[in-house]
Amino acid sequence: MVPDYQISQDPDVQQFFENVLNSSLQYFSELIDINHINYVTESQFYCSDYYSENSIDMGDADVLLIISNSSQGNYLVLGGTCYLDTQNNKAPNIMYLKVQKYIIEQVYDIYQENGVNGGLYYQYLRSINHEIFHNLAFRIDYFSNYPIYDYSSQVYDFLDTKPRGYPTLAMITENVKKEVQDFFGCPNYEGMQLENANNNQQNAYIEHLESTIFGNNLMSYLYILEPRGFSRVELAILDDSNWYNSINYDLADVYFWGKDKGCDFLENSCIDLQNKFEEFKTKQFGCSFDYKSKAIQASQYKNGQYTFYTDKCDFMYSYLPCNTGIYNQDSKAEIYESFQSNSRCFESTLRNKGEQIQTISQML
Repeated sequence: MVPDYQISQDPDVQQFFENVLNSSLQYFSELIDINHINYVTESQFYCSDYYSENSIDMGDADVLLIISNSSQGNYLVLGGTCYLDTQNNKAPNIMYLKVQKYIIEQVYDIYQENGVNGGLYYQYLRSINHEIFHNLAFRIDYFSNYPIYDYSSQVYDFLDTKPRGYPTLAMITENVKKEVQDFFGCPNYEGMQLENANNNQQNAYIEHLESTIFGNNLMSYLYILEPRGFSRVELAILDDSNWYNSINYDLADVYFWGKDKGCDFLENSCIDLQNKFEEFKTKQFGCSFDYKSKAIQASQYKNGQYTFYTDKCDFMYSYLPCNTGIYNQDSKAEIYESFQSNSRCFESTLRNKGEQIQTISQML
């Protein structure tokens, strides 16, 4: 992937963004083997809003990633594709990321002042990886272009069972289906549930994994747990697109939300999920399911808006990861707390005699 961009006149902000983007591009270069790019003359017409083809040194590019500034919207990063390679099964080969210049500059200044630059780095890296993944294979308008699959019957379909009482589409391609069955321990399950919450404005519907059952996954619309990354299920989406020579499954992240919990985890009502599975046990404040974050009951946080994406199922929402050192210098770090890679969340009443400790509700 060859990027073309200029985000900010501030050299520190520009360098920060370049560092994040380079980390992302390095990851994807190790993850997938891309067929060499084929450029055709019409590409400049389709992508004229984002670049002038003659101004870019293509080099040995397999994919061209254009970075553009945007002044509209309230997002960190937004991705899209402006050209599909007609000589390679309509694989996406010229794509863009829109970056909100004023947001990254303002937030960068705030984080620099607080000495927690690592938090911003992680936030942007996560957003960039998410959008690049969309660009590579996971957009609804791509599904009809997947080679070897009949779009009308072999890419996705509605589940007859209506999980948790909601009409739900599932991606039913070969490798995706197998990885879902293996991860959840549910042989013969029909496929990977897609997000069924239609928010009309933010494109959550269908183009993301169902948040209720994919709590760690970076391609879920709502994050339940931290950290988030790409599991084997997501890498199977890249694989089943058949646009790439190979996928390095060894780079898949390992997560435990729903792991080996069986078919009931995929289908049961919210009440049954709460009664059966630790992932949905809740109380007002405490730790996340995996003990890697401080957490709050989702239905009590921001008027319960996050449960919209979990089919109204309640859960412990992770608001502060414990296993990253970026908060050691932050005001969020309480007395005696240490944020390290092996740190975990636990609940305790331990304190010095006569000492008052701030309640969780005061820290949010």
